[in-house]
Amino acid sequence: MSRRNRPQRPSLLRRSEERIENEPGYATPAPWSLRGMLTLALMIILLQVVVGSIAWAAAGRGDKTITYVSVLISVDPVRVMIYALVAMPFARRLAQERRSMRALETLSAGAMMYIVYFLSVSIAVSMSQHAYDPHDGRQMAGAGAAALLGTLAGAAVFPVVYRRFWMPRLGRRP
Repeated sequence: MSRRNRPQRPSLLRRSEERIENEPGYATPAPWSLRGMLTLALMIILLQVVVGSIAWAAAGRGDKTITYVSVLISVDPVRVMIYALVAMPFARRLAQERRSMRALETLSAGAMMYIVYFLSVSIAVSMSQHAYDPHDGRQMAGAGAAALLGTLAGAAVFPVVYRRFWMPRLGRRP
């Protein structure tokens, strides 16, 4: 059988085009569900725990000025954005979302989670009545809980904020 007559096998790398309907009254698809956003937030937290543990093991054990929890809760916004981009496909599969988030949508979700995370950790540290101290166990426990809750709250708030500010409405026809 010649090459031309042989039936072609489908490519393993080719993606089928997904057909997603727009949200009624809007010009774009609906944002992810709360389940999908919380799954994305948990995947970001999991990535932070893995990367933070590796960073602490590589550099932090010999340094007496930092603790494990202080390494875990010290996150910069760029890392959160990268974690969001990496975690989005896995979160989509786990949460069984109908569509992938667009790159800018994923970055804005990461930014929203980081902003609420940063505010909650700042409030927790300021409520401890003294400056940030990585050796104060009570302050680190409060900041760690605030970091976890802040990230999850940012994920829960994102669909509402996205729908309100970024989703273009369709014009009303007379």
